[in-house]
Amino acid sequence: MMKTSVLLSALLISLGAVAQDSADVVKVTVDESKSRFTLICQPLLPVGELPENWVTLCNEQAHKLLQHESSYGNPVQVIKEPFGMAGSLAAQSFASLPEGVTPERITSTDLTLELQ
Repeated sequence: MMKTSVLLSALLISLGAVAQDSADVVKVTVDESKSRFTLICQPLLPVGELPENWVTLCNEQAHKLLQHESSYGNPVQVIKEPFGMAGSLAAQSFASLPEGVTPERITSTDLTLELQ
């Protein structure tokens, strides 16, 4: 359990290092439980100001985070689009929200830590 907590803490710290490009548009965070974790992407701008590619920005931030952790030997699954089709569907449904409303968040599927 301690190894998992240390690894997930490292994921959170790394997030700041890889998320500079779109930090004003979306924020990706990690929700942990035992040997699994979920990535959460929260738009920071309301509909009307949020770029159409905001889910792509979420996926890019999350993918970079996972790559970064893997390159340092941390046992994480590296997925190109952690928010997948659900993220795309959310973007389509959020587009119909009235201007000024900020979408709450999208979440990835549960990701596992590949602990030995």
